[in-house]
Amino acid sequence: MKTKDELLQELEALGIGKTGRKLRTDKGQSRGSYTRSSQARADKGQSRANYVKTAAHYKQAFASFILAHTTETGDLLTRDSNEIFPPQITNYYKLITTKTGLSYRSSVKRINHPELLRWRWWFMEWADAVNTATKDMWTTRICDWYFIKPEDLEVWTYEEWSWAYYTQIGGRYNRLIELRMGRIILSYESSMNGEYGIPERDKNGDIIWSNYKEVK
Repeated sequence: MKTKDELLQELEALGIGKTGRKLRTDKGQSRGSYTRSSQARADKGQSRANYVKTAAHYKQAFASFILAHTTETGDLLTRDSNEIFPPQITNYYKLITTKTGLSYRSSVKRINHPELLRWRWWFMEWADAVNTATKDMWTTRICDWYFIKPEDLEVWTYEEWSWAYYTQIGGRYNRLIELRMGRIILSYESSMNGEYGIPERDKNGDIIWSNYKEVK
């Protein structure tokens, strides 16, 4: 497990400061020479939630999430043998303290999942690649990390992938080509044909992970 100092150094290399905020590119420069624009925002009155997020936004969101769960000894997040944040772990335990001083831990559903944040960041980098070399680099990184085919990159959604990964790989080590049985590579066609099973859902439309039973 990496120490907090090591994680902070990695985040700084990504352009994220110790507070989780993006580092200023004008650090050290005087702000006195800035000219305030008198022009009104073109999107005034519109919700910013509808903006198309950039790769930088998702990169910062991922880094901030990791930092928020980091202590002096490292982050507190669970990873499987492939270093992936298990998609079925959708809740965390939050410490609740009542007015009487009684404390207990309550299971709370995550607003965001760390692997979903990484997925959004990497896929946005891939989509925004400005040249062939960069596109190929992100294609290789994504396919190697998520065990998917290059030709399927444009069709997978995170939820579809997470169910396929959970049912077909389930966190078992799948990184080295030298594995005796070879790596499992997930197929979007197989997923759409129902070969990976159809997930049951709760009243909110979320996958009920515990209801899956492996077919022997």
